Amino acid sequence: MADQLPTTIRCQTCGSEYPAGTAVCQKCYTILAQPQRFVYRTPKWVIMLLVLLIVALAGYAGYLAWDQLVLHNYNNSGWHW
Repeated sequence: MADQLPTTIRCQTCGSEYPAGTAVCQKCYTILAQPQRFVYRTPKWVIMLLVLLIVALAGYAGYLAWDQLVLHNYNNSGWHW
């Protein structure tokens, strides 16, 4: 039972007591506790899916550039692929 968390915390500036988990003193606005940061890790499959999407879009943009720039310059018959 010695490992229990305290139920109240005391402001170091003015001495007011607050319930555990309070972040800011209401009287003197001193920060009592830093909020815990939420760490979110993006799954690897999401990153791989985004990389695949970027590669596919880059390939399609390259195809369109090749089609418009190269084929239109060397195709005099009007026939288009």
